[in-house]
Amino acid sequence: LRVFGPDKAGAALEGSKAFAKELMTSAGIPTAQHRTFTNAKLAFAYLEAHGVPVVVKADGNAAGKGAIVALDMQTARDAVQQMMVERVFGEAGDVVVIEDYVQGDEIGATAICHGTHYLPLALSQDHKRIFDNDQGPNTGGMGAYAPLPFVSREQEATIWRNIMASTLQALKARGILFTGVLYSNIMLTERGPVVLEHNTRFGDPETQALMLLLREDLINVLDFAETLPVKRDTLWHPGYAMSLTLASGGYPGSYRSGIPITGIEEAEQLEGVQVFHAGTAFKDGHLVTAGGRVLSVTARGETLQDAANLAYEAAKHISFEGMQYRRDIGKRGFDPTGIVGA
Repeated sequence: LRVFGPDKAGAALEGSKAFAKELMTSAGIPTAQHRTFTNAKLAFAYLEAHGVPVVVKADGNAAGKGAIVALDMQTARDAVQQMMVERVFGEAGDVVVIEDYVQGDEIGATAICHGTHYLPLALSQDHKRIFDNDQGPNTGGMGAYAPLPFVSREQEATIWRNIMASTLQALKARGILFTGVLYSNIMLTERGPVVLEHNTRFGDPETQALMLLLREDLINVLDFAETLPVKRDTLWHPGYAMSLTLASGGYPGSYRSGIPITGIEEAEQLEGVQVFHAGTAFKDGHLVTAGGRVLSVTARGETLQDAANLAYEAAKHISFEGMQYRRDIGKRGFDPTGIVGA
């Protein structure tokens, strides 16, 4: 049985924020300054002495809800209280990482890895907030696009060399040969790229955009992990891809399920469009909503504007009661002077 993915030791890069931070710090990989706590009283005392803004992170897996950006002291204290005292995330919050808040452009770097060899995929950018202009609470991701027109070749080379390659080398030095997908959330700051966190899996909705850019079948690309390096340029369609998340009304809070969905076939009749399912199910022979993030409407175009126009045109064909989606996905790609918020 062939299995693609990291072993337990490699998966700790995502499974433990404390482990990932310690690894990066010891290897000189750029990441935000931080402290790790197992005692809530010490964490509260650190907040008072250090001040805000900070990001409070549960060490373990908290279903994407374990990182709280605290711009004020009350939010920071509430985060520690909920994680360490009230244990809303269970044992995932028994250890907490408090790191400095860094500003810039948040992007994603994804690679298919085998030991210290890796195949870099296109850089991407996710949009976490539920509403336009990065307003409202965080979600699992409301849309993404790739590649990134505002990242220079020099910046991209630095990311792959100083972050991806260095991370794999640091793991090897500890006896961990990482095989699988490594997806790094990176902040582009005035001082250069800084790692926010590592994920040992594909990102969502970034992967939907990447898949439309990929010429090869994904299974064939995963096989390349054993024979890296390969000719990267032969793998990609030229141009850009954009993915829009169609979400249930009320998400990321409470929402209804079982609502009929129409228009997907019409949307996919547009050339260059593919609709990926997420929170859907069949009920009495009809497709219905079954989650917060319901569908990813994804399109490929020669330019970023072409991809955006096509994705939004396709989204107009799809309907379900309460459907919501952002109208500004890709705004940083269209505005080289703008900054997408955290």
